[in-house]
Amino acid sequence: MTLNAYSYDSSSGTPVIDSFFVSFTLNQSTKPPSAYDEAYHYQGDPPAGESEHHELLYDVQNRVTTDSITVSSVNNYAVQHYKYDNNGNTTIEWLFGFPQTPSSYVVNQIDTMFVQNETIKTDINYNMPGAVFNRLFTRSYSTHVNPLYNTALANSLGCLMVFNNFFDFRSEYLPTQFSDQENSSPVITINYLWAVDATFRVISGVGTDATSGLTQQIYTFTY
Repeated sequence: MTLNAYSYDSSSGTPVIDSFFVSFTLNQSTKPPSAYDEAYHYQGDPPAGESEHHELLYDVQNRVTTDSITVSSVNNYAVQHYKYDNNGNTTIEWLFGFPQTPSSYVVNQIDTMFVQNETIKTDINYNMPGAVFNRLFTRSYSTHVNPLYNTALANSLGCLMVFNNFFDFRSEYLPTQFSDQENSSPVITINYLWAVDATFRVISGVGTDATSGLTQQIYTFTY
């Protein structure tokens, strides 16, 4: 399976591109992968970009319980642990430091996604130690099925596919609204409107700023 996502920004006069590529191998349709790799390129990175290697742990029901992530630019040390519980919620530990240096390799952020009815309702992030509030994302949902939703992925690897805190590859339905509270900054709210074809498949969508009414995001789906 592969997934490609691209983000363009022409606000500076010259379009730039952010992208990532996810790949893994399935030996049999009933056996999940033990690992997968992700390559990505952000504006300003060298042409080769960066890469991640993901090691996966499963329970006896083949559900992912932990995803340990190493990054090439951090000497392949683990930088994140994704931990999944039996209720669909996910806690992400952000690691900092070096394993060889005592007391330096610690959790410096905790990010938890709370799931209800196969959708991510809230996502809250704290700095550690002390649990200092960073941000809170909240979403409400439409009755339109997410074209990128996949039951198998949504129950395992799909959690890694919440892209740039806006588009959600994991939840079963498309959002009607997304709100972003960053520290003490004003809340940013995006409202969504989706268009469907004759068979009621979503073919496009627009996200507008709730305050200004300006278009912030445009989506198209090709089947």
